[in-house]
Amino acid sequence: AAGSETGGTPGGPGSTAKRPWVSRPAEAFTVESLTARLLGSVQTWRDYPPSLRLWLLLVPVLAALVGGILRLVRLEAPPKLVFDETYYVKDAYSYLISGYERSWPDKANDAFNSGNPGVLLESPEYVVHPPVGKWMIAAGMWLFGPDNPFGWRFSAALTGTLSILLLSLIALKLFRSLPLAGAAGLLLAVDGHHLVMSRTSLLDIFLMFWVLAAFGALLLDRDDGRRRLAVRLARAAAGNGGIPTAAHLLSGPWLGVRWWRVTAGICLGLAIGTKWSGLFFLAGFGLLTVLWDLSARRVAGIRGWISGGVIKDGIPAFLSTVPVAGVVYAATWTGWFRSEHAYFRRWAEGNPSAEWGWLPDSVRSLAHYHQEAYTFHQ
Repeated sequence: AAGSETGGTPGGPGSTAKRPWVSRPAEAFTVESLTARLLGSVQTWRDYPPSLRLWLLLVPVLAALVGGILRLVRLEAPPKLVFDETYYVKDAYSYLISGYERSWPDKANDAFNSGNPGVLLESPEYVVHPPVGKWMIAAGMWLFGPDNPFGWRFSAALTGTLSILLLSLIALKLFRSLPLAGAAGLLLAVDGHHLVMSRTSLLDIFLMFWVLAAFGALLLDRDDGRRRLAVRLARAAAGNGGIPTAAHLLSGPWLGVRWWRVTAGICLGLAIGTKWSGLFFLAGFGLLTVLWDLSARRVAGIRGWISGGVIKDGIPAFLSTVPVAGVVYAATWTGWFRSEHAYFRRWAEGNPSAEWGWLPDSVRSLAHYHQEAYTFHQ
């Protein structure tokens, strides 16, 4: 049967009779066959009928448009700092002025609410959340001014709107259904929790956005990795009579640098740079993407799909995300590093260490800052 399927005689050049490690005919290892097994029949927007292609973009955009109207109209109300805006908005203004958080006098909120934010003090302020979300708030204040609520909240509203577009596109990628993609976007657009977080300058909407962006990048990486696997496995088979050798099927090919995975590492570094709870997503997404790769190798017909996936996908996945996220996170503290008077900036100079003295003082000072913040969160 195998010989007839491959177009040869049993035991002939195209046969699997002399290749007991192969359980599929040669046709199973063409690029087309492997891609169809790994990705399905609908792989890109070009695989949809021409009449639907416009809606692939229009449906997510319409959902985001609804969400944007709900988030941007009357964004200046209420015309005062609410809840934890009292921390993050004023910290963002400090970033615009000095690159790090500075203290505020008593009744600073009254001055801020009246359009007079320039009352901050020279002394540094101790805070327990990293800088990214506050820099994003500062960007809106830089565009529209720090003296009005629209400027304080613009970045949150824009980020919330973009997350609706992103979620709708992700739903389209996951379910390959325009109605489901539209429903996902519209449900998020009118969700009360998301709406409130998008209309107030708190950190949570920024954390959510970067986590969602990381997940979207990993979805693109999943498909890109499977295309690479199909192409490289088919190339190996083509050079061996249409069927991979035992060595090729033992663990499968290396897939090279996967840039969407690096992109996910950047997004996760920015998520952690907003709130440390982003660390949980770094761990969870790292496990998820390796499980996707293990499944792809198994479906492709690789015998050692577990060991091959762990070594050839798992280790590169770690190197593409964790160190990248770490470097990005460290870079988010640039304002603190460049300052002379930020909180704990000179701590190491007054606390020499025989054990850790080989580290630069700035690194030891930042490590101490993180230790103190961790103790606070505990």
